[in-house]
Amino acid sequence: METKAKIDDSPAREGAPKRIHLTTLGCSKNTYDSEILLGQLRSRNAQIVEAPESADVIIINTCGFIEMAKQESIEAILEAEQLKKDYPGKKVVVCGCLSQRYATELR
Repeated sequence: METKAKIDDSPAREGAPKRIHLTTLGCSKNTYDSEILLGQLRSRNAQIVEAPESADVIIINTCGFIEMAKQESIEAILEAEQLKKDYPGKKVVVCGCLSQRYATELR
């Protein structure tokens, strides 16, 4: 899996580590992919945070096959988009199979 996440270097946070929140939904492959992604982000000095409200970037690793995880993925995306509206400057990145299978619908 190749994952590239563009992280905004806004003037207010310039020089500070980016705060990243990652939500993983679905199968064990998503968990594995998320661990790889977290390692890549940490190697770039990102700060991993538990609360999406305190993150500069919210990443949601979605599932498009397991029905319950698919619904959780959609809910997580909607919640993250609301946080983005509430906290201008916050970024939302959606990855995983839901984003691949339903890219057009998610836009």
